[in-house]
Amino acid sequence: MNFSDLTEQIYQQILTVNDPAITGDALKEVIERGKITATLTNCIISGQRLVLDAQKAKPDMLEFGTSIPKELAIEKYR
Repeated sequence: MNFSDLTEQIYQQILTVNDPAITGDALKEVIERGKITATLTNCIISGQRLVLDAQKAKPDMLEFGTSIPKELAIEKYR
């Protein structure tokens, strides 16, 4: 899944929440799924932000002899 897919998923959930045909318990379920999706989306974005920040810092870190933790896996993002 890429960010375009993630964005599309979020928009689809917005449309579902705003669908006037969905009411009562079904609406509560849709809203709960939306909350879970929002939480997971924030986790994904935070993780990707960390990788991006590490990539930006890489030249400075290497200049001073500091290595980037392999857990960030920024090598695959060259």
